[in-house]
Amino acid sequence: MRGWMWSGWVLGGLLLAGSAAFGGVAERAEEHRQRAATYEEDGRLTEASIELRNAVQLEPRNAEARRALGRVYLRLNDPANAFREFQEVVSLAPEDGEARLQVATFLLLGRRYQDALEHAQKATELLPERFEGHALVGRAKAGLEDREGAVAAAQRAVELAPDNELLWVELARLHATNNQLEKATAVLRDGLGTIPPSATLRVVLANLLAQQKDFEAADRLMGEVENLSAGNPGALKAVALYRLKRGDAPAAEALLRKGLTGAGEDSQARLAALGELANFYSLIGDLPQARDTLQEVQTLAPDHAQTLARLANLYLLEGDDTAAEPLVEKLLAQAPDDRNARLLQARLDIVQGRLAEGTTALEQIVREAPDSVNANLFLGKAYAMGRDWEKARAAYLKVLDEVPAHFFALQDLAKVNLELGRPEAALERAAQVLKGRPGDPTALRVRARALLESGKAAEAEGALGELLKGAPDDPGLHLLLGQALAAQGRHEPSLAEFRRTRELAPAAVEPLLREMGALARLGRHEQVAPAATGFLKKNGEVPAVLDALASYHLGRRELDTAQALLLRSLAVDGDRPETRELEARLALAAGDSAAAVTALQKALAAAPQRTSSLLLLAGVYESQRRGEDAAALYRRILAYAPGHPVAANNLAVIYAADDNRRPEALQLAEQAVEAAPDNPFTRDTLGWVQYRMGSYEGAARNIEQARTAMPEHPEIAYHLGAVYAKLGKKEQSIQLLREALDAKQKGDWAFDAGQLLEELTP
Repeated sequence: MRGWMWSGWVLGGLLLAGSAAFGGVAERAEEHRQRAATYEEDGRLTEASIELRNAVQLEPRNAEARRALGRVYLRLNDPANAFREFQEVVSLAPEDGEARLQVATFLLLGRRYQDALEHAQKATELLPERFEGHALVGRAKAGLEDREGAVAAAQRAVELAPDNELLWVELARLHATNNQLEKATAVLRDGLGTIPPSATLRVVLANLLAQQKDFEAADRLMGEVENLSAGNPGALKAVALYRLKRGDAPAAEALLRKGLTGAGEDSQARLAALGELANFYSLIGDLPQARDTLQEVQTLAPDHAQTLARLANLYLLEGDDTAAEPLVEKLLAQAPDDRNARLLQARLDIVQGRLAEGTTALEQIVREAPDSVNANLFLGKAYAMGRDWEKARAAYLKVLDEVPAHFFALQDLAKVNLELGRPEAALERAAQVLKGRPGDPTALRVRARALLESGKAAEAEGALGELLKGAPDDPGLHLLLGQALAAQGRHEPSLAEFRRTRELAPAAVEPLLREMGALARLGRHEQVAPAATGFLKKNGEVPAVLDALASYHLGRRELDTAQALLLRSLAVDGDRPETRELEARLALAAGDSAAAVTALQKALAAAPQRTSSLLLLAGVYESQRRGEDAAALYRRILAYAPGHPVAANNLAVIYAADDNRRPEALQLAEQAVEAAPDNPFTRDTLGWVQYRMGSYEGAARNIEQARTAMPEHPEIAYHLGAVYAKLGKKEQSIQLLREALDAKQKGDWAFDAGQLLEELTP
């Protein structure tokens, strides 16, 4: 019993001690909160956050302390930590409507629309008379494409806070997004009836009326804004942008300068006005004036980070990395982890020739901020410089996910699509650029090239003719025009264009190569070699020209001359994949397939995705009856160029011989036909796969198309004869099989054709 009593005294003492300690924790936490409140009131936000973190550490489940800490994080522009604290508040106090509003706001920023909607709806239940919750519900429903629900929620927000001009704007924009421009216009007019002095509503309404081509009413409203807002830089900026869109750049500049004058000696207002003026000059493409304006800003605020960044950006756009470098260094010294400064450093690395370092840095920035428009844009440019076209395309598409009409991303993506052999996609992107900037010369050039590469040579010729009116001495345009003429079989005028290009750019290689091709097509073989040798005398040993001349002689079966030129090219650059591929072609012409394989492997070591080398090597493997090795190469091509017609077609042929892989063969053959519907070989392959799978009617239709396009091809004749035999067209089958077997050139198919003919003619 005494032992029990002693234990009870100990237990009671522990309970009392715990109770006393608990009271001490609460008191200390309250002291931290009180000090934090004083610091926050004085604007000492960092000290306030420290005190509140101490309070939360003492009382982790204190919703009030966490709410205060979230509020301070917001004021410190630390959204990630603010979001975390408000989430904790909601977890601890589910009925806290204010915290729900904050959490919904953050979720919307992260495009988590469904989660945001749930919190916003709960907030409206808890705080039904607060407009913020209804506005958030509207935004979340808009993100979920519930347009009617979004409008209803936005309308309720307006009813609760009719003096809030931004709510009227939001409701109008929802109607406009639904293509209900008249309703949007009516909402804005109602808003002006409720808030007559609102410059914001006038600006939005004016832009909406301009969209509907009611320029008279729009101009009148903008005039009212200008009169009402003489001392309002933001309103003057809005009017200036409107004037600029209407094509009146002088009026826009005058308005911005009016804002600068109105700023007077107020340094902050003057900085803002000069910044807007610099933006204006950038928009109209006057980079020197933009630079001079930013330099004036820098004299007022030498260490102003935003100005340093914008000025460094302009220097980089102008190609002046020497001027940009000290500004970037200064930015990084101020804030080593600042993402914008690191982005500028990565761009500087690329401009100064450190492509790998710059690309790596940009990749890291994109990992940190996947939705960053600028980071993805410049990463796309870096990939394009490294000729990694698929990665460049993905980066530009990411930019367009965020900003669908982004001018530079659209323009660069059009170029990348051309490099990827997707001219139709390039045409689409160029059209988007030209919709916003109808006369943009770069987009017009891309469009012309895309027309040419998509087989619309006559349209390309017309487009290039228009471009040449404005730039008659542009060698690139003359080169493209020559290609357009050649594509139409007009070789004489195309030759003239290639020669004109050479006059304008005598050291350029491609015009010479085009001239050599034109001469060969015109049968002027005696002029081909002199054109190339004359170029080499003036410009030295240029591998591309040596290769072209070697290829020309190879085509004429002048193997010794071709070999001598090849050796000269290899002496200049032994790693050039084009030269190694030519070496393989020469080896094949000489009957040395082993040497061809070695040369092609060297070409692919330098350029692993070089399609022509992969196709040539696969063809060699097929000739050596190494079908699986060839198939691996075709699969390799299709991995980075899905739907490539030759790779898909040839892999389908290999798979068609295997009973287990014929479904794959059919899919590949269909892809090849989709990519090249007018190619007789893809049609023949599809038909043959269908034949092997027992689909004789479909096989006949496809092989008949191939036969029409190539009536003298013996293997196509054999395939059609085999199909007709299955369809009971015996006489036609016999005729086709005999025709195939009478041909001089035969393949492995000839044995099967002979057997079938014997069966049909016992």
